[in-house]
Amino acid sequence: MRTHPRHVARLLCLVASSLALPVASAFGAVSWSGVLRDGSGKPIGEAAVRLRSKTAGRDYAVKTSASGDFAFAGLAATDYELSVEAAGSIWRAANPIT
Repeated sequence: MRTHPRHVARLLCLVASSLALPVASAFGAVSWSGVLRDGSGKPIGEAAVRLRSKTAGRDYAVKTSASGDFAFAGLAATDYELSVEAAGSIWRAANPIT
């Protein structure tokens, strides 16, 4: 599925600004799940969603399902750089997410 870069860029801004890494547990681990969609609301399947933490020294990556669903579990509670790779292009969020 070819997705227009402008739609994915808008999506990254939406994901970075509206979704935090919720559900902190007593052990300091968090999880994050969502649906990756383009600017017109269509799910983006088979995309790589990556989180990179400079302070925790960890990288996490998941692939979206055909319906755009993704989930991260067992994350350290810290700031992350967010990137998405789809249709041969990579988009990065302008600001870290927490």
